Amino acid sequence: MASYQAGSEIATSNYGQQRLIGYVVDNNGDINFPQLGKIHAAGLTRWDLQKLVSERLADEGLLNDAIVTVEFMNFRISVLGEVTSPGTYTITGDKITIDQAIAMARDLTIFGQRENVKVIRERNGEMQAYVVNLTDFSELSKSPAYYLQQNDVVYVTPNNVRAGQSTINENYFKSGAFWVSMSSVILSATSLIVTITK
Repeated sequence: MASYQAGSEIATSNYGQQRLIGYVVDNNGDINFPQLGKIHAAGLTRWDLQKLVSERLADEGLLNDAIVTVEFMNFRISVLGEVTSPGTYTITGDKITIDQAIAMARDLTIFGQRENVKVIRERNGEMQAYVVNLTDFSELSKSPAYYLQQNDVVYVTPNNVRAGQSTINENYFKSGAFWVSMSSVILSATSLIVTITK
């Protein structure tokens, strides 16, 4: 058995445990709020939405001076590429900067390019990529990608050394085994030519 309070984000189970209950924002940017019906949330800040819900509750005569709190429940970002701990991270607050996200991933590896970090973002159904330079804070702080958004992907580009290591052919040509094999082939071919000419 579970008990719910109207407009509350808390549910209490018969085991005494509490969990947050959220409202899903649909593809049209609307939430279906109890007693109030659909509320358009897209494009609103947390504080704008809090004010809107509070005003709607008062206008409908349901609650006067209601205290409304809006929090993000599933704000996730992914950090990939040349970082120590790549993965998807859930953010408890309502905003995070790109350098904070990289800190969560335990910083770049020695192979990461600090001048060439990409933020991949979906906007209006299209993928956009922003390139940021972590070494120039004045430029970084002005970037539209400085504050990350829901489902952003931060990709740290590998440097030429790492890129060369990931290429099988290039790595193979640099290996000692390749040159030993080539020497053996040349010696065998030379001995075959000498034998034939005799």
